[in-house]
Amino acid sequence: MRLSKWVMPLIVLCALYVFWSQNQSPPESGLDRTTQEDRDTKPVLRQKTVEVDPVPPEATPSKDIHLPSKPYAKEIRPVGPQIPIKTESQSTKSGNPYLLPTDSIPFRIEGNWAIAYGDVLLGTVTAPKGVTTGNHRPEKPRLWDSAIIPYGIHADLQGKERVEAAIRYFNENTVVRFVPIEGPEEDAVVFVPDERNCASYIGRIGGMQPIMVADKCGTQELIHELMHALGFVHEHSRVDRDRYLEVVWDNIQADYWPQFAMVPDILIHEYRGRVFDFDASSAMLYPPTAFAKEKGLTTLKSKPGSQLNPATEGLSKVDRERLFYLYGS
Repeated sequence: MRLSKWVMPLIVLCALYVFWSQNQSPPESGLDRTTQEDRDTKPVLRQKTVEVDPVPPEATPSKDIHLPSKPYAKEIRPVGPQIPIKTESQSTKSGNPYLLPTDSIPFRIEGNWAIAYGDVLLGTVTAPKGVTTGNHRPEKPRLWDSAIIPYGIHADLQGKERVEAAIRYFNENTVVRFVPIEGPEEDAVVFVPDERNCASYIGRIGGMQPIMVADKCGTQELIHELMHALGFVHEHSRVDRDRYLEVVWDNIQADYWPQFAMVPDILIHEYRGRVFDFDASSAMLYPPTAFAKEKGLTTLKSKPGSQLNPATEGLSKVDRERLFYLYGS
């Protein structure tokens, strides 16, 4: 009787023990603890979503970046390579030294700068007293290493919105991306104030190279100067230009004749084997009445099959294609 009295309580206790043991986690081994610690301390990687500026399908860049509303402004003292002075020039029967292509560039001296073709910086010069012109034999211009090019704006430049609009045009419509400069050690283009000139080097010279900005320089003129900085010359200065247009020398002010001289072949870049014909719509082409003696006179006359109509807002389609062949990935 005494034994049967304890049977039922023992059965209940056994059932409770079994139920309790089934709901316990097994003891963690050392390996299990390490795995848990790894899970507790390992950082969680999240994919970052980056919005990019729209890019035309024909000009896809290797990298897209946003343009800050206020670029870095750096005060600089622009300098350029010294170039030799030569006062001799070619002569022709007509007395016009700019009719034929040569291997040298005629320039004028302004301050200590040698300026060619109206708006192309060659470098600084030390000229003898009274010498105001010269010739320079150029080397092949260097292109930039990539389509991403640093830029800055001189602190004293007024009307910075002109520069920002030109930069924005390139970033939104071409393969090139101009980004704010990060330090003085960088190769960059820097927009600097000038009393008279809108001017730029052709291609990359190294260091912080200036683009001169006078009050008269608008956004379109700065787009033109940036094309020089990217390695481009004037379209009407190509050595084959006489097939597409006629330079009406008699209608041009003589002081501006050098701006219509043909460039040496060495200044023309190859486009990965692609040959581009003359572009009658290029932003690098002067308007048909440029530097005329009188208002309304034609200085660049179209030839049959080529209607001169240079771009007045941005770049032509061919300008953008050329940029892609030079700087596209």
